[in-house]
Amino acid sequence: MAACCDRAEARGVRVGLSIEHAVSLIGSRFVAILPFTPEADRTALAALGRWALHFTPVVALHPPDGLLLDIAGCEHLFGGESSMLALLAARLDRLCLPSRIAIAPTIGCAIAVARYHAAPHNNVSVEQVAEVLFPLPVTALRIDDVTADTLAEIGIHTIGQVHRIPRTDLAARFGGELLRRLDAALGLVPEHVEPHRPVAPLSEFHDFDGPVTNLAVVEFVAHELLTCIVERLSAQQHGARILEYTIRHADRTQSVVRQSLTRANQNLAHIWSVLHPQFQRLQSPFGVESIRLEVVASDTVSAHQIPLWRDDVIESRGDTERAFGELIDRMAQRFGNAVVFAALRVDTYVPEQAYTTRPHTDTQTDKGAPNQNVNRPSRLFEEPEPARVLAIVPDGPPARVEWRGAAFGVQFARGPERLALPWWSAPVMPARDYFEVQLTNGRFVWLFRESDSGRWFVHGEWA
Repeated sequence: MAACCDRAEARGVRVGLSIEHAVSLIGSRFVAILPFTPEADRTALAALGRWALHFTPVVALHPPDGLLLDIAGCEHLFGGESSMLALLAARLDRLCLPSRIAIAPTIGCAIAVARYHAAPHNNVSVEQVAEVLFPLPVTALRIDDVTADTLAEIGIHTIGQVHRIPRTDLAARFGGELLRRLDAALGLVPEHVEPHRPVAPLSEFHDFDGPVTNLAVVEFVAHELLTCIVERLSAQQHGARILEYTIRHADRTQSVVRQSLTRANQNLAHIWSVLHPQFQRLQSPFGVESIRLEVVASDTVSAHQIPLWRDDVIESRGDTERAFGELIDRMAQRFGNAVVFAALRVDTYVPEQAYTTRPHTDTQTDKGAPNQNVNRPSRLFEEPEPARVLAIVPDGPPARVEWRGAAFGVQFARGPERLALPWWSAPVMPARDYFEVQLTNGRFVWLFRESDSGRWFVHGEWA
């Protein structure tokens, strides 16, 4: 266990337990177990850090689940420290994020109180620092586990007990790190916040000298901005996934031209070909004052093979995927995004549930299904078609098939392959025994028999 919710913690679940031990403590089959992905957690924490920039320009990440906000000079904008603390708690509660917040004169004190104090929200004044810190456990000083265990062995459990030990004895026994952490929490030595610096969006901007009513000029400037963006993307070996123009009109209104691409692309001609029709529909009776282009999302693109001779043509998988993506973009531009979908395989063995559709601009990748390397019919029927089957031996392969009003003999049969949903899924689907069958008329069909009812169905065929 890397983390758990409050309800699980109330049942005795703790970080470090095995999954089996934690589930046994909860005593319920309705348990959500998610994989621990440190990189995804850090990405989410960075996103929360960008959100916190609404309150102060200096925000630092404190992994795995904390933020440090330097609010010096900002608290008066929110009615004081107490009002700011209440507003932060309310905003985080609105985001469904349980919070522990402490405002304190020092970084060490704020971290210790936020993580270890009994009350979830505290505002500590300069005079209260020692009073609040001393009852807290020594781990609140952010010391390593070895030092904490050594202190526990000699009966030192709180910060107040550490503070009462002579400084020379502390330095001789534990080195300078414990003293530095203690002094930093008490405000005796300075400690600085290393702010988190979000990556600035890739963008280009043009401000006209006055309102421009000639939309051909606006299109020309938009193309020039796109040219600059593509050059910058190419230098970074990135391609645009989502582009957005913000056009500001003279009447203080704005128009947004947004385009999503199927694949990361840095082909100027193709990107402009799907953007240009939107500019042709643009209207601005009072004129355009400025235009801004921003790359909302981008991704890396595969490197291009450099040909040895000028006439050499080298095609790679990246070229093929890029060409296919451009074809999909053109189809979406002509017919609309609402009617262009891509198929995505699903991690299941049940044939009719083995894929789903998603918008062609969805960034989700196809991770593949477990049955992707096994033999499956080229045509799967929308609904399995009932059939009457005669088998030589019970539970054996079919010998004669009556299907679609005609009877056929069997030249070849291979199987069974049993497919079923997991036992915990709902609704429960009967297990199926599938057979690959060649009929006497030459057709290859995919038959299955339900394990509980014994009924037969034809589910697909090979073309």
